[in-house]
Amino acid sequence: MKKYLLVAILLYSLLATSYSQDRIITLNYDTIDCRIKKIWNNTIFFDVTTKGVKSSGKLPLKSVLNYTNSGELTPKKQKVVNTD
Repeated sequence: MKKYLLVAILLYSLLATSYSQDRIITLNYDTIDCRIKKIWNNTIFFDVTTKGVKSSGKLPLKSVLNYTNSGELTPKKQKVVNTD
C-alpha cells in the first residue's frame, strides 16, 4: 500500500511541475517558454532553461503582448492588427 502511495505522490509532483510552465508572448508574436520570477517596475523578469542551461532575462512590459504565469492567463493590452 505504501508503495502505491509513493508512486501516486511521485506522479502527481511530476505533473504539477510540468504544468507550471510560464509563457511570454512579445509584440512580435515570439513565444518564450520560461519561469516568470517577478514583475516589477514595468519589467518582467524570467528564467529560461535550454538544453539544461539556465539563463535569466528581462523584458519591458511595453514589449509584451501577453503572458501566462503559473497557468493563469494575465492579459496585457492587446495590440489590434489591421489586416486590410
